[in-house]
Amino acid sequence: MRVLFLCPNLSGGGAERHWSILLPGLAARGIGVSLATLDGRGAFFTTLEQAGIPTRCFAGAGARVYPSVLREIRRSHPDVVVTRATSAHGLAMLATRSSHMKWVVNWHRPDGLQLSPRRVLILRQILGSADAVLAVSGSQIAELQSFGVRRDVIRVIHNGTDFPATRSARARLRREFGIGDDEVAFLLAGRLDRQKRGDVFIDALARAQRQDRSIVGLIAGAGPLEPELRLQAQERGARVSLLGRREDVPEVMSAADALALTSDQEALPYVVLEGMASGLPVIATSVGAIPEVVTTDVGITAPAGDAGAVAAAMLSLAADPARRAQLGEAAQRKQHDLFSADAMCDAYARALREIAG
Repeated sequence: MRVLFLCPNLSGGGAERHWSILLPGLAARGIGVSLATLDGRGAFFTTLEQAGIPTRCFAGAGARVYPSVLREIRRSHPDVVVTRATSAHGLAMLATRSSHMKWVVNWHRPDGLQLSPRRVLILRQILGSADAVLAVSGSQIAELQSFGVRRDVIRVIHNGTDFPATRSARARLRREFGIGDDEVAFLLAGRLDRQKRGDVFIDALARAQRQDRSIVGLIAGAGPLEPELRLQAQERGARVSLLGRREDVPEVMSAADALALTSDQEALPYVVLEGMASGLPVIATSVGAIPEVVTTDVGITAPAGDAGAVAAAMLSLAADPARRAQLGEAAQRKQHDLFSADAMCDAYARALREIAG
């Protein structure tokens, strides 16, 4: 069985990371996978190349990129074409029409993320033609149906990760970050953009620290809002270290005592699964698949944009180290049992074989 994965690029983000884990996992399960990108490569493209996955980037084709991709799909004639992003969806619809190839949409779009009227119109015209849609969250089903996708072709397969848990660098990094032994560190990790709402995290920290000076904050990530967040932290008097982009995320997670995610929109963010894999309790906003994952046995959820609720959750965890330990251990077990890379790849392999017939 041969499966072509088609997308714009693999430059970064949860959807791209997802494919960097999924494709080698499917190859290990006897599925012949390959990757084609339309407008660029990216870090995860290189990761897949190094893993031995056949890859091709069509960015050099210029104005002829779409005809070139269509010819390549028809020439190689995979059993299944899996797509991410509107441009790839449209090409797959055209390439698989009047053929025995199956077209599968892999839907990573966060709930509630604004789309232009033109994009909405395009999606309504093409998504209903897909043979199947593999979503990452049950929360995505309603939007998919609004685009004309039948419920019976939608399957939900949660993301999974093989994120390494490590504690070896905890003491060293806490000293480096200026975190005392009796202090409780809350970590926000991700791109510093509007969607992630770092401002809510800093506001919550400032509120919580007024009542409990043992609370400190860490922000790992880079993005356009970094200067704005630094200024906000200074103005609010929040004790928080902005670490910039880090390549040692497993080690940074080991330095924290809990993970926070304050996004307005998400699908199923990998950072939550990575925090759970690291044995951290999670405070997260109730968006996308988060309520499906962050249940009361592993963490605390809060309404999107509610800094007061996030602050209350921080105070609750900071005051109770035994509860933090209990939630963290349960989170690590749950990630291992339900959201591992093996569980995800097994589910995708079964689904793709069934769809291909």
